[in-house]
Amino acid sequence: MTTNRTVKRLQKTAMILMLGMLLTGSASRKAADSTSSRQISVKVDGLSCPFCAYGLEKRLKKIEGTKKVIIYIDKGQAILRLKDDAPLDTRAVMEAVKKGGFTPRKITITAVGKVNKENERWVFHPKGTNDVFLLSENNELKNIYRSKNLNKDILLTGATLSEKLQGHGKHPEILEIQDHHVIDQ
Repeated sequence: MTTNRTVKRLQKTAMILMLGMLLTGSASRKAADSTSSRQISVKVDGLSCPFCAYGLEKRLKKIEGTKKVIIYIDKGQAILRLKDDAPLDTRAVMEAVKKGGFTPRKITITAVGKVNKENERWVFHPKGTNDVFLLSENNELKNIYRSKNLNKDILLTGATLSEKLQGHGKHPEILEIQDHHVIDQ
């Protein structure tokens, strides 16, 4: 009888330890994932099975500068973690999603860079690239320029907008800021 109790206690202890390791591992992964300073997230219609997700992941990994691709089937979302000097090429992401047989929806970028005014328009220049995003006027943008943080690095998250500018030639994408944090230097 004592051996049976001892075995049950050991099993219970082992289960508690394994559960603790799983929870700690997933929490540290989430913390590491949330600190990535350059990423593109895309909502994907039609993503419903692991096989589909694997095919999309392979296509997205081919995009220049991609370090890691995370697919959330249940959310219908793909996240590309990018190298610090990789371009934020949302057009390449859209094309990869379409070529994979899916419909790309909302695209969000996260990057560190500077916000300033050029030719009467507010723009965002991500660090380490020649990318330029025109900024849509909203409260987040007003908070940035009112706080006088224009010469500081800002971690910015924003959704690309499909609105078109009048004129000809290649225009920068328009970004609506959703969140920002000033990086202390």
